[in-house]
Amino acid sequence: MSAVRIGIDVGGTKIAAVVLDAHGEMISRTRVDTPGDYSSLIAAVPAVIERCGQAARNIMGVGIGMPGSQSPKTGLWRNCNMTFVNGRDVVSDLTAAIPYPTRIENDANCFALSEALGGAADGRAVVYALTLGTGVGGGLVIDGRVRRGPLAIAGEAGHMPIVLADGATPRPCYCGNFDCAELFVSGTGMARDHRERTGANLTAPQIIGVMRTGDVHARETFQRWVDRLARLIGALTNALDPDAIVLGGGLSAIDELLDALNAATPRYVFGQEAAPLIVIGETKESGARGAALLWP
Repeated sequence: MSAVRIGIDVGGTKIAAVVLDAHGEMISRTRVDTPGDYSSLIAAVPAVIERCGQAARNIMGVGIGMPGSQSPKTGLWRNCNMTFVNGRDVVSDLTAAIPYPTRIENDANCFALSEALGGAADGRAVVYALTLGTGVGGGLVIDGRVRRGPLAIAGEAGHMPIVLADGATPRPCYCGNFDCAELFVSGTGMARDHRERTGANLTAPQIIGVMRTGDVHARETFQRWVDRLARLIGALTNALDPDAIVLGGGLSAIDELLDALNAATPRYVFGQEAAPLIVIGETKESGARGAALLWP
């Protein structure tokens, strides 16, 4: 049997795994719920590999994507929204638990890699990926390789500040700073903004659903959210001028999103001539697939 690569995407609610054959084709995939404590998580990852079945018997390497990154200073994991992981030696513990060569990377970087190699941005030299869900993640791929950076934070646009209005009360972020983009362009941020403006306690998908029935307040919430996202994309474009920006996560599936962003973004791009190329991610199980592609 030809050697295969396994990719694992560790998220807050699920662990997804895929098996790629020697040609990069997906031949198996599986999902399990994410445990809620550290030791169970470390045990769950090799168990998921076993669940991949007979297709995963000749394993060249395992790639793992998860939120956060390894601190180059301490070697410990940090900046993960699964807070029980922060401050732990995730890399050593996972590599010790898995009996195959293993590489571990930020999950948004894995998403970016998947979309740059055979996905929506295939063949483009500089690809920035932005994942829009409960939180916000970002990843950067240059010439088909993940750009991590010396501080291991390249692409973390979710923790760039967004200036909304002079005199606005600074909003604290869990990371210790204020007015981070994640507070405003995540699904959680959309829901909070709607609740503060209207008193209605709706999730982001519910807000979009109500908007489609003609609700004016929901439409205004969506427009504010798009404007804030356009500010972030404009800042990224001014700094990187990437060949493509790929959107992923649950909110990227909003049908009205691309047209609204293409209309709003040029205002925040230097020269105000055009928006960058913005595309929606298209690979299946992109985070897990990108993790597998850490093994070229």
